[in-house]
Amino acid sequence: LEKNDFDNALTNLRRAQQEVEQVNKENPQKNWIWKTAEREIKFLQENKDHDWIPLTIFFAARSLKEAKEYDQAVEKLRKLLEQFPDAKVADDAELEIADCLAKSGDVDGAIAALREFAKKRGESPLRDVAGTALDACEKQKRVMEKRAK
Repeated sequence: LEKNDFDNALTNLRRAQQEVEQVNKENPQKNWIWKTAEREIKFLQENKDHDWIPLTIFFAARSLKEAKEYDQAVEKLRKLLEQFPDAKVADDAELEIADCLAKSGDVDGAIAALREFAKKRGESPLRDVAGTALDACEKQKRVMEKRAK
């Protein structure tokens, strides 16, 4: 990892940290998200010799998810997968996308994301987690359909 790559990753995480700070100003109860971002930046600074770029994007997306900024989190996670499809956090990013979609009320989108996960990442150690999440989303969809009738 070159210094410039690390500096760019750190800049991206700091930018995400600023976004979270803005959310915290709007809702002070979410201040713990800020502290999480601070810990993650410190971790990156102490581990400059590793390829942490995908991880910084993942951390930023998770912070947005915790702030219930689901659309922004999904956008960051999709960008991560586009830029780093083979990153160590790629499986986690796919599942986070599905979780954000489900939490935002897009159950159909979550189901589609989980089915795509099964196709693309069927050998993942997280396949059982994805299967359980898919079952839960499909059950939630059936309940919603019954209520709509």
